[in-house]
Amino acid sequence: MVDEVFLASPFWDARDVVQVEYEMVRRVRGDKVPVAQGARAFGHRRQAVYEIAAALDAGGPGTVVSGKPGPKGPTKLTDEVMGSVDAWRSTEPAIAARQLAA
Repeated sequence: MVDEVFLASPFWDARDVVQVEYEMVRRVRGDKVPVAQGARAFGHRRQAVYEIAAALDAGGPGTVVSGKPGPKGPTKLTDEVMGSVDAWRSTEPAIAARQLAA
């Protein structure tokens, strides 16, 4: 990021993604900075300005906050694995979870 106004202010925190993206859109819309210039100043692509602006319009600042990092669901319990678990349980209904996990 190279936006001098943003970086010079003690109010803004360049590590806060929401602040950076909100201020980028505000700069383009409010200060009438050209989209390409605003995007460059805040380290984004021009298309990102439009996408972030649309997200802000749709749901406010909370919509630009990234979700929880990492996997969004189980990765080891595939359909194939669960099929095997169901097969084992149908032949041995008393099988313990620890045995299945092993």
